[in-house]
Parts: sequence; structure tokens; C-alpha cells
Amino acid sequence: IGEADGWAVIHYDALGVCFGLRNSGAMERKIRVRGVKRVIEESCASLAKFDCEGAESSLVSVPAEVLRRIDFYIIEVHTPEIRTAIENKFRSSGFNIVKTIPNKGDEKASTIFFKRN
Repeated sequence: IGEADGWAVIHYDALGVCFGLRNSGAMERKIRVRGVKRVIEESCASLAKFDCEGAESSLVSVPAEVLRRIDFYIIEVHTPEIRTAIENKFRSSGFNIVKTIPNKGDEKASTIFFKRN
């Protein structure tokens, strides 16, 4: 998931749960990226879960009317800055925060549950 359809080069040292999050390391891999706006527009989902290792920040650029196509979001955020941006975007788009869960083992990360008003 990203801002727009295309390709990205991800750097890493090992494949694992944080692959892509840090985008650093000696190895690299070219990956296809799907634009988050298009993914939401093409979805018929009422619930969306975003656990995309840093790419959740792309949700900030999605127009409110597109975000509102889905009723409920579960979004893992990885930094306080991304968390603030996501919370502000969803609140201004007509969503309430239902629940927030801090992630064990990473004090900067948390999972936020949003429900459309």
C-alpha cells in the first residue's frame, strides 16, 4: 500500500515482521505498490485493517469521502507523528476513535480502532 500505484525499492537485512518499516539494510527488493485510495474505492468492505509497516501514513492523503466508504478501520501506527496525523484525518472525516491498544514490545506503536459516525 502506498500513495499511488507504482513500484518502490525496499532495503532490508532480513525478511520478517518489520520488513519495509525501516527501509534500511544491505539487500534490496523492488515491490509493486498499490495506491490506498484505489484499494478503498475498489473494495466492497465494511471493515478494513491496515497493518502495513509504515505505509499507513498514506491514508492521510485519501479524501474524506473515500475513507467514509468503509465503516470501521483498524490501523496499526508506528510513530507518534503518524498516530497524530491519522487521528486528525479520521476525526475530520467523520470517524470516532473506539479503542486504542498500545503494542507490546514497541512503545511507539499502537493500534487504533475507528468507527464512522
